[in-house]
Amino acid sequence: MKHWKMIALAGCCAALSALGGCGETPSEPAKTTLLICLDGGTWNSLTPLLQAGELPNFLRMMEQGSYGPLRADPPFSPPSWTSLATGLTPEHHGINNFVRRDEIDPETGAYRLLPIRSNDIKVPRIWQMVAASGAAVAVERWLFTYPVQPVHGVVVSDYQGVAADFLHHAPLQEELQQNFRRRLYITADARITREPTLAHDPARSPERFRERDRKLDRAVQDIDAAEQAYDYILAHYPEVSFCTVSFFWGNQMQHEFLHYWLAPQTYGADAAEAARYGQVIPDLYRTLDAFIGRVRADPRIERVMIVSDHGMEPIPLDLVTSIKAYHFQILWDVILADLGFADLVEPVAYRRTETGLLIKPGVPDRERVRRELTQALEALHFADDGSRLFDEVQPPPGQRWPDLVIGRYAPVRYGQVPQLFERPVSGAPNQAEPVPAGRYLRFAGGYIRSEHGYDLNPEVPLGHDGILLVAGPGVKAGQRLESGRARTIDVTPTLLYLLGLPVAADMDGEVLEPILRPGLLRERPVTRIPTYRGVADSTASSLAPPPPAEDAEYDQKTLERLRSLGYVN
Repeated sequence: MKHWKMIALAGCCAALSALGGCGETPSEPAKTTLLICLDGGTWNSLTPLLQAGELPNFLRMMEQGSYGPLRADPPFSPPSWTSLATGLTPEHHGINNFVRRDEIDPETGAYRLLPIRSNDIKVPRIWQMVAASGAAVAVERWLFTYPVQPVHGVVVSDYQGVAADFLHHAPLQEELQQNFRRRLYITADARITREPTLAHDPARSPERFRERDRKLDRAVQDIDAAEQAYDYILAHYPEVSFCTVSFFWGNQMQHEFLHYWLAPQTYGADAAEAARYGQVIPDLYRTLDAFIGRVRADPRIERVMIVSDHGMEPIPLDLVTSIKAYHFQILWDVILADLGFADLVEPVAYRRTETGLLIKPGVPDRERVRRELTQALEALHFADDGSRLFDEVQPPPGQRWPDLVIGRYAPVRYGQVPQLFERPVSGAPNQAEPVPAGRYLRFAGGYIRSEHGYDLNPEVPLGHDGILLVAGPGVKAGQRLESGRARTIDVTPTLLYLLGLPVAADMDGEVLEPILRPGLLRERPVTRIPTYRGVADSTASSLAPPPPAEDAEYDQKTLERLRSLGYVN
């Protein structure tokens, strides 16, 4: 292994003994720490399957390691995945959404939206920190890894399998594509199988099931591709000592199918649909359990951490009491433009059900802007009964960021779709003018039967929390963490410590001491450096030129996908 020095980290080689150290490539394969991220993984799905004895490898990890809920604030994929990988809150890593605003389009007069790319993240992520120490890393489809950035290792991006090998400069992407052979399929009755003779083409499904079968088949292919990419990397890159594997089925599939499994009558499911799709979610978790068992049996893998970016909860009809629980998208750009704040304020993801509003840098008299915006939002109300759309508009308690928090959206019972709002007339605070509800709300039909972060169902209190499960050297066995103890921002500091690397003083997260083997901190106290910022650029600059600043094809295809999922209107 080529010896890469990490600036701002003296004596790094001694700290890396657990990773195989710096210097030449060892004759024996490196021991590997594996980080698995399941988008939307939730204890609400895991627990009944664990109790039924259907996830033996998950259960074995829990007995041999530490586990518990993983708090995500906000429980939204873009900021949460980035917090997992950086140890920073959205305030400090800057990622709040799938898209960012670019300059105003002169033809439409609206902001041009561009999807987030890897080079929009201005802080190092965990694999860049580890690679900067001299250890080889592998990154498999972490969110926002396109375009591929140079790192001492290999990267398979989250966009169309684009991949790069910076260790041997082999054609990794072509190799993965040529070696892919389907091993996972769906059957004619929507079950998951590894038997090719039972494989079913969704195009042959009855019309009423066809689209959902296609979604399930795509998710199964996605799992297959992730597992095979992992297998290839472990087989061809023995020097890799830190690896990530990402599975994206958890979020979309649980949105789509969770209610068919958990008391379908309560959640308004059709009987035929419930019979067909009732085992989709259990099958997916069983498939992941089998992968975990295979990983844990590999002598090269010494430590495994499983995390998710947020949880998921089913929402019964009688608990759908918020406008946010429908397939509603609040069109903040339109609201802010109508109220005269488009150039001054932008929305950002915040905690659970709340939206944050951020006054843009450089805006003068920020307190006046905040006060006037608060008054304008509080005046936005339903035309029929005068109730406010936003029940709470206030600064965040005890925090500097964001400037305003919008919480407690107007209560709306199931089946009641708002038709008309009234907004204040500019320059005439005592007058109001009507606004069609469709101008401020995008309604996709129906309601969300399963969602993350809304805390609507008291029977499933972990809807907003993701999962944390870790086992291996240095980790306490059988340790259960209480809700709120572990946060997404604690994942990177904890991994750095377990890997024998310093923790940066500018990280918002901390090492999760309750999961550590008794006496470990006395034997090896946490060491700290001021920051890892700048490390990735300095260590990767000689590996390859930086990725291009523009990629119109990626922008177009990614925006189309985000629109199809309802994330961009």
